[in-house]
Amino acid sequence: MRLTWSFLLLVHCPAFSEEFVVGVEEISYQPYYSLQNDGRYVGFARDMLHAAAKSTGHTFVYRPLPIER
Repeated sequence: MRLTWSFLLLVHCPAFSEEFVVGVEEISYQPYYSLQNDGRYVGFARDMLHAAAKSTGHTFVYRPLPIER
């Protein structure tokens, strides 16, 4: 649910920057998201964010972050 709201906010809110840093969880939750061995963020969530960025002319940089326990 949070991902859906985040997507809607990104699509409808104007921004002044063309590059955004997106914090992503350092876990594998396939097929939604995961990190590959080389550190690339992949999965459905990344594809959806990439499509939103492409349609608005922005770029996203994904930063893996540890989960608080």
